[in-house]
Amino acid sequence: MSFNFSSIGHMFATVAHDVVKVSKVVEQAIGKIQATETQVESLTALVNPQAVVIERTAYGLLGLVVAAVDAADAAASANGVDLKLDEATVTAIKAIIPALKTASATVTTGVKS
Repeated sequence: MSFNFSSIGHMFATVAHDVVKVSKVVEQAIGKIQATETQVESLTALVNPQAVVIERTAYGLLGLVVAAVDAADAAASANGVDLKLDEATVTAIKAIIPALKTASATVTTGVKS
């Protein structure tokens, strides 16, 4: 497999273009996934009730990222996309940090580095 780019700028523009294409596909997929939200959350709650809150926050963040990337043109994407989080989103993220740390500790227990 080889890649042919005429310059660094061309490479970034190509990658940015692909990121935008993928984000549009992800945006469509999110709509389909949200249609099954109740069923997915019910199953998740059976495994770990805290995971439902983590799931909701993660999907919300993914939606924000997709919207930001989708709104940016290729040039902006080549230089990165800034994402501002409102107070409610920051509060939601802070609320799941303890659960993420607990889950991380559970998953890594017994895993050798």
